[in-house]
Amino acid sequence: MITTTGYRTKLMTEKRAQSFCKCVSANSRFTAAEVCGQNGKFFVYYEPTNPKRREFLFQKAQADRIERAKSQKDQYDFNFIGHAWIVVKKKTQEQYEVSEYGCSCPDFQNRGKDLGIHCKHMKMTEDRKVTNAARK
Repeated sequence: MITTTGYRTKLMTEKRAQSFCKCVSANSRFTAAEVCGQNGKFFVYYEPTNPKRREFLFQKAQADRIERAKSQKDQYDFNFIGHAWIVVKKKTQEQYEVSEYGCSCPDFQNRGKDLGIHCKHMKMTEDRKVTNAARK
């Protein structure tokens, strides 16, 4: 599986993850190999050493979020309250707060915040700001 700037294996046992991590660490084409997980479910995260490949993965991750924002925008309601947007998924009533500082969704909190990638909710509200400004 491709993540934001690297790769992530499927879930496996800790022993298998440790073994895989050791192999990846010995390969000069990869860096930052680490075992992640808990409660018997582990995966290995690792990144390519080639900066062009890392940049490609970064751009792909952002493009994927932009595409999801476009294709899923009708599945959400948007309310601007004070300083932030409240984005509510119509089907499940899941709510996320989007402000100039980020989004409360797991995607942004666990991946986007540290890497500077905007989640689909942030892209949706950016598009709404542009659309509303154009109407005025």
